[in-house]
Amino acid sequence: MNRLRWLITVPIAIIVVVFAVNNRGPANVDLWPFDLVIAWPMFVYVFIGAGIGFVVGATLSWISGSAGRKTSRERMARIRELERASQQAETPTPTQAPAPQPPVPLD
Repeated sequence: MNRLRWLITVPIAIIVVVFAVNNRGPANVDLWPFDLVIAWPMFVYVFIGAGIGFVVGATLSWISGSAGRKTSRERMARIRELERASQQAETPTPTQAPAPQPPVPLD
């Protein structure tokens, strides 16, 4: 799995770096309702888009994993409860021995 991750990540990283190096010229972006024009290099827009995509993807991934985290918390609480019960069952409770009786005289 780790090799597959590297086989995907490294080529994409190389493509992004080559794209950033080749697109250093300014690109105008018109923010329509505000009559605002931003002129940044194209790679800045790509990095901003990638960053937004990363944040959205990480958020969705975190939300989708909430059911598994809840189940894990419930199971850990049950394990702790069973461990406490097991320890209490193993520790002997002190019993009160009856008081020694005086010896009965033999007549």
